[in-house]
Amino acid sequence: MVVELSGMDAFVAHDGFEAVELAERLRPDLIFMQVGQPRFNGADAIRRIRYAPWGRTTRICALTTKADWHTLQTPRSAGCDYCLIKPAAMAEIDAILALLPRAHQMLTS
Repeated sequence: MVVELSGMDAFVAHDGFEAVELAERLRPDLIFMQVGQPRFNGADAIRRIRYAPWGRTTRICALTTKADWHTLQTPRSAGCDYCLIKPAAMAEIDAILALLPRAHQMLTS
């Protein structure tokens, strides 16, 4: 909803497998990836996206509820560009969105 209120397109995937499939089809500029995903976790989905030639330039922001070093290091080592602790502040989300000239966004839950 925050992405759409910013005037950008938002697409939703409901698990890690769907996120990878949707990202491959849409080739988004930015992905917000929930680390804890059903069926296929967010870190593995990030690795799969980064492995694809089309996914190497996509910006990825991991979302997690835990602020400990290990939880934050896992998506970073998988290739995410940013990590936000949920609930993320509007200012943090706006700062990431401001880095993009115009983007298709994909949100995962």
